[in-house]
Amino acid sequence: INAEYMGNFLASQMLLSVAWKNFPVGRACSQRSHTITSWLGSLLPPKHTRRRSASDDDSTGERNYSTITSALDSNHIAGHYVSAENPERVHVRRSDPTGDHICLRGEGCLAVVLGGFGFKPRQMEKHLDLYARHGFETMPIFRSVPEMSMPRYLLPYAKEMAKVLQEINKPIAFHTGSVWTLFYILDEMDPEWKRQNVKSIAFDSTPPRSDIYTFAGWMCYAFKLNPKVWKPLLGPLFIPYRWLAGITPKNEAEMDVLMKRVIPESTHVLFMHGRNDPVLDTSYVTNYADHLRARQLAAGPGAGTCVELLFHKSRHSMGIVDHPEIYKTIFVQQLLSKVPRFHPDSASDTATTATATTPHAARHTTRHASEHSAGHRALAASE
Repeated sequence: INAEYMGNFLASQMLLSVAWKNFPVGRACSQRSHTITSWLGSLLPPKHTRRRSASDDDSTGERNYSTITSALDSNHIAGHYVSAENPERVHVRRSDPTGDHICLRGEGCLAVVLGGFGFKPRQMEKHLDLYARHGFETMPIFRSVPEMSMPRYLLPYAKEMAKVLQEINKPIAFHTGSVWTLFYILDEMDPEWKRQNVKSIAFDSTPPRSDIYTFAGWMCYAFKLNPKVWKPLLGPLFIPYRWLAGITPKNEAEMDVLMKRVIPESTHVLFMHGRNDPVLDTSYVTNYADHLRARQLAAGPGAGTCVELLFHKSRHSMGIVDHPEIYKTIFVQQLLSKVPRFHPDSASDTATTATATTPHAARHTTRHASEHSAGHRALAASE
């Protein structure tokens, strides 16, 4: 048994589960299973429940969040609240449509969307449209679970993609569901080129930890299981997978250092995730956002921004589906509009866009991406 076999086996089990639930007999059995699961959950002692962070406490949430700040109020965003202690953390409590539109200029820029675990084409299209509507060229990347989680696949792929993106030589906006892939790609890039061209990064329901309970949480999300009951039960099943994948304490320590240094201080960053996401540790994401923000403050003038968007009710990586208007508005107002290069009245970045985007250039982008990502399920497309 190898890691690839294990990944394919888990994927096949998910597909069989979905197919089973679509049949009448399967639905009946699923209902009975839910009853049994609830009964078993009531027998578990309190120590088996998921650790709760301060952000998970309802009373704390009600106490710490004030009305909308002037920065958000000027943009007429309804239904948003921000932390009185941390004004860079935006909390969404209801999906009120805003109707607010900001004109951006993405011509000559490239949006790289890294699909996460279980990403589907329709879900990918929704994320690509966030950039395509503003004139960005788009490059969607699909990869399997083993390819996104095993260092022996991640490292050579990251080196290959870093080379491709630097050859394309355009300002880049990353949108990531596969965060480990992103960190390795950034690490392989030339530091000066990266500082000038990596303009923005949107972390959608990332970054997760790499422990057994993260994988168990993803399984709970995929099978629609109660994470409070099933995460502690499913977690130990992923001990062999982590061993086969090469995820070791040494590897995790290296990643912890890597993720804190690879993002340039000039890059604008937006974190978007659900309050009770079974895959994420909310405090872990917040601490990482705080670290990036501290680096930006220390860098002084010319540094980027870092904003954390918290949905009080949203599925893993599905904020764009559960709260489409709010998601799109915050995405533009708190990320893309803060990048000077993306403003309609900004001058072209001569270092990266010496020539205008043409059909030939678009074909060039697609050809290079497909050539260098063959065998890795990486797809590239442009308008």
